[in-house]
Amino acid sequence: MKIAFITTMQGPPWAGSEELWFKAAQYLLNNGHSVMAVVFESAASSNKVKMLKEAGALISIRKSTINNKKSLLQKAVFKIEKTIKGKFVQLAFGEVLNFKPDVICLSQGYTFHFVEDGVYGALFDAINRPFLLLSQYNPEFTGIMPPARISKAKKYINKASGFLFVAARNLKTAERQIASSIKNGIVIDNPVNLNSIGVLNYPGNNGILKMACVARYDCYCKGQDILFQALGSENWQNRKFALELYGSGPDEEYLQSLIDYYSLRDKVFIKGQVSNINKIWEDNEVLVLPSLSEGTPLALVEAMLCGRTALSTDVGGIARYIINNSTGFLAPVSSVNALSAALEDLWENRARLQEMGKAAFEHAMTITDLTPGETLANYLVKA
Repeated sequence: MKIAFITTMQGPPWAGSEELWFKAAQYLLNNGHSVMAVVFESAASSNKVKMLKEAGALISIRKSTINNKKSLLQKAVFKIEKTIKGKFVQLAFGEVLNFKPDVICLSQGYTFHFVEDGVYGALFDAINRPFLLLSQYNPEFTGIMPPARISKAKKYINKASGFLFVAARNLKTAERQIASSIKNGIVIDNPVNLNSIGVLNYPGNNGILKMACVARYDCYCKGQDILFQALGSENWQNRKFALELYGSGPDEEYLQSLIDYYSLRDKVFIKGQVSNINKIWEDNEVLVLPSLSEGTPLALVEAMLCGRTALSTDVGGIARYIINNSTGFLAPVSSVNALSAALEDLWENRARLQEMGKAAFEHAMTITDLTPGETLANYLVKA
């Protein structure tokens, strides 16, 4: 079979949202299928795209559609071309049309990207092949879509061979957003990025509570600023703890300013992006993830599969993993008061963290698909 993967991600070279379609593409290539991956130019130099190319995948590079500097004449021409559906699709996906895939997988960072950017629907109409939609993220608190967009969303959802979500709650939210059941909705896990799976030796802490926040530096979604405010309280100023932030993103400078503002320089440390996730959990006792919105965060699943408990918020698929005061600590929302209360529970139960980490591991092993790339590949082959 010929399978085309199209990702809507642009900006960073790579992100956790890309791992699922990447693993599926690898599996399909290893099993004799032909694969094309359509990525934006920012991802063209990533190691994962290079790996697919070396394995035999065709790589199609799209020009960025954000911060794209065009002359007024170029913008006018593009606007005219965009109104001519065939020309529009040819410009964006000419190589896909020439590839003639048997099935397409559209991997989206946001559930309704296929509605907001008309080129995807135009492609589905032009190519007339089965397609699957994949959503990595769906914020629960958004404005109401205009009726025309809801109608368009329903049209392509009903045409899709399946609409995959990484959290059941994201699927339910999407149904509310379009006021309609998504009968072809499927919940799928994301693949983990671990060298090994198993309960790691517990780190010595010398009386210091060692926490890690593994998330993109993006306060709008991940809520690190709210966490810092909670940790800046008098109670926490007088406690022995360390919080390490792993990741990258647009808010790094702002977060460093907040560390200074809340006098947390000797307790909160920005560590940047690392490739060895296991090493994070060799050194730390608990994940703290103060998210305002999520799919099912890889950082949470990975921490639990290393035998570490977590404190997080009740958004996306997090409550599927965190059973409050058993496998972790669950704040109802990402607010200063809610996080402060959950942090107090964590502090009072710090002697139980190793025991809770083992319970977290056992729970995660029970509910997690450890080969979701193969699962996605099988959905595509059967589409």
